[in-house]
Amino acid sequence: MFVRIYGEIGQAIAQSFEGFIEGVSAWDGMYAELDGSFVWVFQEENRRYQLDGMVYDRSGVIEYVELKGRATKDSWGRICNLLIADFQRTSPDAFVQHLRVHDIEQQCWRSACDSALF
Repeated sequence: MFVRIYGEIGQAIAQSFEGFIEGVSAWDGMYAELDGSFVWVFQEENRRYQLDGMVYDRSGVIEYVELKGRATKDSWGRICNLLIADFQRTSPDAFVQHLRVHDIEQQCWRSACDSALF
């Protein structure tokens, strides 16, 4: 997977840069830097996964997040939940409503709930 996650058309992502970095820094296996780069190594169902990411911001808001690696449904949901935290919604419908995903490898836009992402 190699994707970019954006906010709604014409909108920045709801979560602040600082809020995102602070949020992911608390996760087990997460290594986040103040420059916006992060690596998350985790295990689910006896399998090892790794996601490398970069948060791109301007004036304190997130323009997009770039992710490379392998995600599970739970790890994908965790990232999406954090990105839309200001909306206080944690459902797949909220992901679709507030996030857009550009699949760099396949050169197409995907729904934030598309199972091809995990």
